[in-house]
Amino acid sequence: MIRYSSLIAGADAVVTAATSIIFERAEASSAKIAGLLPAPAITFDQPPSYARNGNFVGIIRAANDSTLGFEVAGTINQLYVRDGM
Repeated sequence: MIRYSSLIAGADAVVTAATSIIFERAEASSAKIAGLLPAPAITFDQPPSYARNGNFVGIIRAANDSTLGFEVAGTINQLYVRDGM
């Protein structure tokens, strides 16, 4: 029991010494900060989105391929597609 109490007392002394050193350094850096001159600041507003142009190298392939067939001959005026994937 005596060994544990002396160990705890030693640990307490180390923690107390370390705490005082930390507070001394914090006070010294606060004194340095107090001597600084004020500087202008601006507010940054992040836009909700942005556009970016890019060039990419590669081959474009269709994800799905379908054969179209019609009962009546005609011409396709518009073809709707989805990009991605």
